[in-house]
Amino acid sequence: MSLGLFIVGVLATGQTANKLQTQASRWWLLACNMSTTIMVLLAALLNFLFLTGERTPMAPVLCSLGLLAFAAGSQVANSRQLSLPEIPTTQATAAYVDLFVDPRILAPLTVNRSRNRRVVFLLTLLAGSFVGSPAYRYVDSALPLFVAGMVKLAVTVLFIFNRGVGGLGESGKLVTRAADRRNATSSPPLMDEDNVENCRSAETMTESAVNDGDK
Repeated sequence: MSLGLFIVGVLATGQTANKLQTQASRWWLLACNMSTTIMVLLAALLNFLFLTGERTPMAPVLCSLGLLAFAAGSQVANSRQLSLPEIPTTQATAAYVDLFVDPRILAPLTVNRSRNRRVVFLLTLLAGSFVGSPAYRYVDSALPLFVAGMVKLAVTVLFIFNRGVGGLGESGKLVTRAADRRNATSSPPLMDEDNVENCRSAETMTESAVNDGDK
């Protein structure tokens, strides 16, 4: 069930963004992060209300797993479409490998931003593990989910203040750096008429030189 809803979350978020062409629009990032934050908080609420006694009903457990799986899939789709391979969100091993094989691992902070993102990702992952484990062990399963929901809410609010690059897009949407990079590399620049004419003249001169050499 959890794997199926994870795939549904990736499919729904990714293909919807592709259809609307809003992968890096501010309103899309806010909407996706707010929806996944609500899912995590709903899972925390279900754990708080129903998973406290010795006999745990199965329906709240399945609902919590479904909400968390869908939210995780949506989060992964957002991360990939933002062109941030340094933050895989699904596993830590890839970030560890990319960090330690980076030829600029000892570069200054202002030079290697990819290294910086990986380090922050791994540190926050470790911090979440050390906070969540005792919270689950000594309190209940609702507390770490609630803390995760609050962290996601803080990240969602930060997207409001994230400075876009390039101002307003073609349809009046604020875009981020990933959208500008995608637009800049999506299609090569076309040659103008002067460049085309110069190329034709060069080809003609080359053909004439070859013919003279054959004679």
